[in-house]
Amino acid sequence: MAVRTILVPDLDDEITHALAELEELLLTYRGWEEVDGLDPGELPDPLAAGIALASVRSLWEVLGPTQGRQAVDHGRSARLLAPNGRYEHAPVRLVDVAVADVLVMAGLARMLADPAAPAIVHDGLEDGRATTGATLIR
Repeated sequence: MAVRTILVPDLDDEITHALAELEELLLTYRGWEEVDGLDPGELPDPLAAGIALASVRSLWEVLGPTQGRQAVDHGRSARLLAPNGRYEHAPVRLVDVAVADVLVMAGLARMLADPAAPAIVHDGLEDGRATTGATLIR
């Protein structure tokens, strides 16, 4: 598995909130497959077979412990002060992420923002809206 090290800012709960919203949307599509019995191939990649959902969960595992209270709980609470010590920079952390997960998320973002995407994609965006809606992706 190819891994890339990235620098992630600690945005308290903004990143984890966005991942939770995205997971909720993807659970809508997954539920359609498992409960409603969609025909194979009806959902396009990476929505099919929970591929995008698995990537979101994988990213959650590596990003979650770098954010807000979770970072403190995982011993990642170092402070970064300006040279003169008058203010504190936003904390940043190095994280190893799977390149495949990043590629899946990039493809998902393109598909969800595409007005020419299959109707089932648009249906999910309407039915699967979480509290902030799909605007996080568009």
